[in-house]
Amino acid sequence: MPIPGPLIGASRLNQDTAGKGRSVDPANPGGGRIPFSEWSKADWTNQFYGHFTHGKLLVDSEYRRYVPRQIVFGGESVNFTDMRGSRIGSNPAAR
Repeated sequence: MPIPGPLIGASRLNQDTAGKGRSVDPANPGGGRIPFSEWSKADWTNQFYGHFTHGKLLVDSEYRRYVPRQIVFGGESVNFTDMRGSRIGSNPAAR
């Protein structure tokens, strides 16, 4: 059972990734596999969360932002995405 009162927190994930392989050529799918490489520049995720209990009341929330910045096909294509999600929940009859 959680201790009554507020709980807040944050976390961050930073990573740089790299990979090599062989893939179907998107310009010529029937032409066989071609070598490719990909890498990222500062893929990161931030997360913030909060939790509060008081009597029978329970309220919690979370916010997360994930930003991958990937360079694929040897630098010919850049995939930059900004994904965000959040939720707020409550349960007035938690106990």
